[in-house]
Amino acid sequence: MQLRVDSGQLPVGWEIKYLDKLCENLDSKRVPITKFSRKSGNIPYYGASGIVDYVDNYIFDEDLLLVSEDGANLLARSYPIAFSITGKTWVNNHAHVLRFKEKITQSFIEYYLNSISLEPYVSGMAQPKLNQKSLNSIPIPFPPLPEQRRIVAILDEAFEGIDRAIANTEKNLANSRELFESYLNAIFTQKGNGWTETKLGDVCEKVEYGSSAKSLAEGEIPVLRMGNIQKTLIENYPHHSHHLPQAVHWG
Repeated sequence: MQLRVDSGQLPVGWEIKYLDKLCENLDSKRVPITKFSRKSGNIPYYGASGIVDYVDNYIFDEDLLLVSEDGANLLARSYPIAFSITGKTWVNNHAHVLRFKEKITQSFIEYYLNSISLEPYVSGMAQPKLNQKSLNSIPIPFPPLPEQRRIVAILDEAFEGIDRAIANTEKNLANSRELFESYLNAIFTQKGNGWTETKLGDVCEKVEYGSSAKSLAEGEIPVLRMGNIQKTLIENYPHHSHHLPQAVHWG
């Protein structure tokens, strides 16, 4: 069910709330460290989209929710804009830091913020920013605690299933590639009767360098580059971003 941020459209017991009433904002405790000033260690150093580095000290040691404050990902959404952290951590000034009394509420808010568009609350296009005032202006359909537990449990199970499916797919793909390469290796190392060795130039009509014409993001002819050739396979071809405006012919 899609919820509208209108109290008249919410289920019984739900209400519209805002983050400044649901959690404590710890932005004032953030401390950015320049790359040259950081001392290497094993403590995660977080920015707008996750771990940026590892340092030798920490400023937080608890369960917290981080929400991206700036960066293109606020609009592109290539990565989650809200993510939970725990234990000893350091956070720079590119992520809002939120502390909740209930861990289940933190998880519910994390799922909700990652499910909605933040475009109405983001200022600036060249450098998108979600300031604290705008973050606190996002209306949140907020259910009672038992309903939060039920919703979070359903979503946790769903995403765990997705993670397992992705892991299995990647494993099957790796196994398939390994099997293919083993067959390929067996074919060309165990030569049959009548096999001979020859040079590529003796079996090709013409061997030349490819076109040096400048490729474009769009065009008529897809361009095959060295990066598309990986371990005897042609990958991401023709589904890649380089094209020529028209066919190039060699005489």
